[in-house]
Amino acid sequence: MENSSHAAGIYYIDPVEGYVSICGVDKGFVPVCTSVDAVGHILKSGWYRVVNILMARGLTMPRKVQKVWPNFFLSRIPAAEFSNVDPILSKVKSYVTEAEARKGDQRLTDEQILDVSEDIHRKDTEAQKLERDKAKFDLDQATGKNKIY
Repeated sequence: MENSSHAAGIYYIDPVEGYVSICGVDKGFVPVCTSVDAVGHILKSGWYRVVNILMARGLTMPRKVQKVWPNFFLSRIPAAEFSNVDPILSKVKSYVTEAEARKGDQRLTDEQILDVSEDIHRKDTEAQKLERDKAKFDLDQATGKNKIY
């Protein structure tokens, strides 16, 4: 409803709690895939995500989804479409695509993870590097790796 006081999204009405938000969606057109920014914040929620949320919350069942969309579980919809051209994300995406083509899964190898982490560390500012070093020191101190006398 265009004039609703509620934010655009999908809700259900609980007899006790009233409006209960399921997830946000844009008014009008809802795309198939979810699009996200460089950090992973949702820019536009896709209907594939909405159906998965409904199933996860027990608000629908796979049998009912299959009845409405006969090929829903056969489709290969990507989890999200990133709307940027960040070289690190592009590299991760290419590694995932390679792994999926090779073995049918989406796991990165240890070498690929190290390669991506080196790219991230090179991109960090000095303040971020100092903060990371402090966090590592605090963790080592808390776990007993570093002892201060």
